Amino acid sequence: MKLLTPAHIAAELHIKPQTLRLKRMRGDGPPFIRLSDSPTTLVYYPEAEFLAWLAARPRRVSTAEEKRDARPG
Repeated sequence: MKLLTPAHIAAELHIKPQTLRLKRMRGDGPPFIRLSDSPTTLVYYPEAEFLAWLAARPRRVSTAEEKRDARPG
């Protein structure tokens, strides 16, 4: 199992590490593990679970794309 760091995940998501931490605290970020019970222990993200979480995220298009696709052909 390959474990990814919070810095790696934040970079992949194009967010700040602090934003990732907030997502983790709210429970709406990718699955993570702690290697001990201490709350100060660093967290890691299993690569396979992160990729599955990312693939399950809703895909959205921009307003411009929606308008373009709504025009009669």
